[in-house]
Amino acid sequence: MFARARPAPVAENDWTSPPLTRIKLIWALAALGVTTLPFANDVPGWILPVVFTTMLWRYVAFVRKAKLPHVALRWGWAIANFAMVFITYRTINGLEAGTTLLLLMSAMKLTETARTRDLIVVVYMSFFNVVAHALFDQQILSTAYGFVALLVVLAALLQVSRRTTPARPQRALSRAGVLMAQALPLTLLMFVLFPRVPGPLWALPTSSKGLTGLSDSMQAGQFSELLASSAVAFRVEFDDQPPPAATRYWRGPVFDQIKGGTWSASHRHPASTRLELGQPEIRYTLTLEPHQRTWVFGLDAPSESSLPRGLNLNHQLQLIAEKPVKERQRYRLRSHISYRSAPDGLGAMRGHFLDTSSTHNPLTRGMAQELRARYSDDLQLVRAVLDHFGQDPFAYTLRPPLLDAESTSDQFLFETKRGFCEHYSSSFALLMRYAGIPSRVVTGYQGGELNPISGHFTIRQSDAHAWTEVWIAGRGWLRVDPTGAVAPERVEQGIRGALGDGETLAPLILGSGPLLSRLRFGWDAANAAWNRRVLAYGRDAQRQFMRKLGLNTGAGTMVALLTSAGMITLALLAAWLAFGARVRQRDPLLRAWHRFGTKLARIDLPRLPHEGPRDYARRVAAARPDLGPSVIAIADQFGALRYGSGASPRRVDTWLSAVRAFRPK
Repeated sequence: MFARARPAPVAENDWTSPPLTRIKLIWALAALGVTTLPFANDVPGWILPVVFTTMLWRYVAFVRKAKLPHVALRWGWAIANFAMVFITYRTINGLEAGTTLLLLMSAMKLTETARTRDLIVVVYMSFFNVVAHALFDQQILSTAYGFVALLVVLAALLQVSRRTTPARPQRALSRAGVLMAQALPLTLLMFVLFPRVPGPLWALPTSSKGLTGLSDSMQAGQFSELLASSAVAFRVEFDDQPPPAATRYWRGPVFDQIKGGTWSASHRHPASTRLELGQPEIRYTLTLEPHQRTWVFGLDAPSESSLPRGLNLNHQLQLIAEKPVKERQRYRLRSHISYRSAPDGLGAMRGHFLDTSSTHNPLTRGMAQELRARYSDDLQLVRAVLDHFGQDPFAYTLRPPLLDAESTSDQFLFETKRGFCEHYSSSFALLMRYAGIPSRVVTGYQGGELNPISGHFTIRQSDAHAWTEVWIAGRGWLRVDPTGAVAPERVEQGIRGALGDGETLAPLILGSGPLLSRLRFGWDAANAAWNRRVLAYGRDAQRQFMRKLGLNTGAGTMVALLTSAGMITLALLAAWLAFGARVRQRDPLLRAWHRFGTKLARIDLPRLPHEGPRDYARRVAAARPDLGPSVIAIADQFGALRYGSGASPRRVDTWLSAVRAFRPK
């Protein structure tokens, strides 16, 4: 009843119609493979095996001349892919889900690659893979790999698009490199002049990865897990002499309520604490890695009067950004390591900072009551507890024993006596509350590693730390770090100096030996410069650069400037290409060949722009058989001399003489 429609005939000169060849298929598979590999850590583990298995199947199927899957099977697989992505991410939108779907669809395209145009689509999808991975990672190595992948994909496009036999791999890669070099000036102009917009690219939902490691709560064992990561949390450049290591406390989330063994921040917001800031004032630039939170880790205590736009200081003296930090940010900050809270009392909030109703630690409570009976002065009681930590056999360890969630303080203080910074700060804060001294726990980072090459400090996840603040009448909030009483090396030398025998950190952090240290510091300095000069080139940096050039930073001005600069660049590139063509015309063989074509054009046999020497000679011979032998001989000899080997001066002179003697009637 229904006649099946016959496919439209394909024109013979359609360069996308020829069936694919093994070489072209290999190039397309190489483009897809080299752009898929970088996603190994960004997509679920089953994605890459599916993609590479499909690539292997397509090559084997081509070699064995097997039929492609039926359209019903392809549709079924496509639906299954959509379902798997949706089950994994609960959506098909967003950076991670969208990229996963792109990789699967790229592999699926291989199941219907029957002609050259299908391979071209695969290569084009590989271009999208390069761009997609740039949204995940823009570090130096990743960017360098991206350029290599782009070189391979561009060479694959050149090879797949050729009507004739593909060129040698070296020649294809060389030509792709030349094309990329020609595009480099315009790329740099786009980078410098394209108007920057705040926020992530296209407002695309960002990846959930890249968190700082700190969270909005704290419990025993949490911080010790961060030591396995050598990831950078932020970098700091001081304008003048950096403060001593013992004063480099980078303030983060502050926790003022405890339930069981977990500390968290309450939703109560008392009036902001007034500060009396002392000297000196520390000026520095902080480059914060994206962590999807609003926290900014300033040196304790930040100066509120000098905060940059979009940054605020809350009632807990914590720096809070107006929006989550979803891209690398640079902040110019000022802090005072010598400060004190204005002693104007806690008022109605005093009971909140003494609340222990949601925790059960009777031994800790008894110890606090005994200390309170012995010491009426709050400062004396604080010193007595610190002396207890320093004199009793407490140990600072990377592998503390597990504690019960309900009575962590009792177990730690009276049984295990082995713990990390969160054990000491949590138990100390709870002990203070039982003794009637308001307290809270502060988390963040402490210390940092100086890079002797660039002079900046690198603060890593391994520098995560927790300490305590207590309220002393007449003096306000005071920082007390109970970890320093047990392991003063943690405060003075960082985490490396505080670990016990047999406890080590990641080799990248603890790299020993002069050569390894120089390599590590050099690489860190290079990354810091890359972040500062390239990745942090946002709207503010672009405005500053334009102002230095005396230019307006309005969007209209930027677009006009970019358009003008782009047109000038393209004009210069065209002139350079034209000059190169003229230089090539100086070749005596090429000049003689063009004179040969001019002689034939006079008898109405001009050479067409797309014709090579052999095709041109065959067409002339067909039109003028009397000129055929001499024209074919001249054309063949030109090809041998121009593109072959062994072009001796004598053979060149003989050919030039033949061209001069050629006079068609």
